[in-house]
Amino acid sequence: MLALDKRLNLDDFADLICSDRFGPAFGRVRKKFVKCMLKGIQRKQSVNLTEIAKSLDEGIRLHATQKRLSRNLLDPLLCEKLCDRLLRMGAKTVTADTRLIVHLYTIEKAERRTSKKDQNVNTRPETGYRVCEIIANDNGLETYTPLLARVWSDNSPGFKSDLDEIRKAIHQVLAATQNQGMLCFDEMSISVDIMLSLMEDSRLDFLSMIVRGDPEVFYRNELCSVKQLVKDIETPYGQTMFKLVPKGMISDTPGDVDIFIHAGTSAVRLPKSNRHLNLIALKSKQPYLDQEVETPVFTSRNNLRSRKALMGIVESLLSIQDVIGTHGALRQTFDPSNFRVLSYERLKLLLTLMQGVLYFETTVASRVSVKQPKFAAEPHPGELERTYLLPVNGLPEP
Repeated sequence: MLALDKRLNLDDFADLICSDRFGPAFGRVRKKFVKCMLKGIQRKQSVNLTEIAKSLDEGIRLHATQKRLSRNLLDPLLCEKLCDRLLRMGAKTVTADTRLIVHLYTIEKAERRTSKKDQNVNTRPETGYRVCEIIANDNGLETYTPLLARVWSDNSPGFKSDLDEIRKAIHQVLAATQNQGMLCFDEMSISVDIMLSLMEDSRLDFLSMIVRGDPEVFYRNELCSVKQLVKDIETPYGQTMFKLVPKGMISDTPGDVDIFIHAGTSAVRLPKSNRHLNLIALKSKQPYLDQEVETPVFTSRNNLRSRKALMGIVESLLSIQDVIGTHGALRQTFDPSNFRVLSYERLKLLLTLMQGVLYFETTVASRVSVKQPKFAAEPHPGELERTYLLPVNGLPEP
């Protein structure tokens, strides 16, 4: 297993990923370019080549530095090798129960410039670049590791569909982890149709909440609506969870809400693939709502007939958005929409270099962690408006 020294600075880290530790060492030109880009992106917290060039202060015309960086960005082989090395480093920490959180986001560019290659093909209107991120995190830990960021658009060479691109990203990660890890699909960014298509793959171990749409499944050989089936599933297990809510939801200040979540499970089959899965029904009545909330969850995991196993899955599910939110806030500090490159291949390498900086910040320097989860098994500390009474002696010991 690769153990990274937490005392590594960014230069040391760049030397490591360019070294022969992962295959043939990068040549002098590529190594210098990688080090310059990582330092520039970190210093300026930007992927804008002008800002990166300014940070290097090379004592020559700024335009000359910027032109050199742009020229070196057109290197598909370097992009592939760098992506592979970052993924292999992160994959070493993944076990069978590590969550591999699959999330999508879009890079919108205010003024899209069209390359000559794009002008020569019949293209649909550009809708922005989509990025599939896969993040590794063990439930209960504040640390996480960004593994992969795959970028594409409708006009990318070889593009077939978003589903195809997401599937490629997933299998690239699973090849690096040797099929270790449980995929957790982000229901807020991935459509239910795409999630269902991914679930049909019997090779994938996964967990996914369904908050949009109402797909159908086979239950006891009858085709049923998932929402209706969730209403009928018995939920014998339960647990009180505490949810942080923003001001204005229950009072003029942030609050902590106690929610009793009860859960049950039933075996179902997907109509297209006939794959057997477990459908988990989550039911809760929140103090500030006047109705019961029923949420379906699909998982490939079995042996969920005990309270410990089932509620463990529920706790894992409820903390996924904390990881996505923490990483999204870090990524946004680098403003990925502020890129100024004229080709898709340059953009891919640029975002891979940003991924290298994000990896360094989260996994090597450990400067970023998931703090104060939205859902917790114990009351959240602090001066909060609460829907419950605290024990006489205050909050329980952490």
